[in-house]
Amino acid sequence: MKLSTIRNALFVSGALLASTIASAGSYTFEFLANDGSYQVDGIFTTEDVLNVLNGYNILGISGTVTGSDGGAITSLVANPNSPNSVTQFGYIYDNNFFPSFAPQLNNPGVLFTTTSGNKWNLWGNSPTDYSLHSYAFTNGNPSSGTNSLEIHGTFTTAVPEPESYAMMLAGLGLMASIVRRRKNRVA
Repeated sequence: MKLSTIRNALFVSGALLASTIASAGSYTFEFLANDGSYQVDGIFTTEDVLNVLNGYNILGISGTVTGSDGGAITSLVANPNSPNSVTQFGYIYDNNFFPSFAPQLNNPGVLFTTTSGNKWNLWGNSPTDYSLHSYAFTNGNPSSGTNSLEIHGTFTTAVPEPESYAMMLAGLGLMASIVRRRKNRVA
């Protein structure tokens, strides 16, 4: 097998891998309760293909809930009925994100857990008004005491990581060297 064939195969597979990795969407969010008692901020990672609801399935979430019984966001609660809504743990949620609509999280919204062990439901009421809800859990079951409040904030597209820029520059450099070698062969 010729060296140029191997090099071209590696180049194509690297380009495909880079495009697959870079295609998932990342969106930052920051919300503050009207009374200042809670703040929620972090990042959603979504699929890059629209689902049947014209939204993106949320694949992961990280961040922090600051306030009573908050903590670091540990995981997204999986939706077994994705992309449609499901009722579990006393919540209705769908884990869909709509970056071109407002609100960007619909009602039923997204369900996630924090280091405190609580599950939190975040959903949209209007373009800038969202609700955050968490049951007080007793032995893993929601008790009658609940904590629900209106919060205000926004979503923005996350800035790419430095590694993404490095991968892009490496790919451009590889393409430039291939073009230069081809020009040298022709001359």
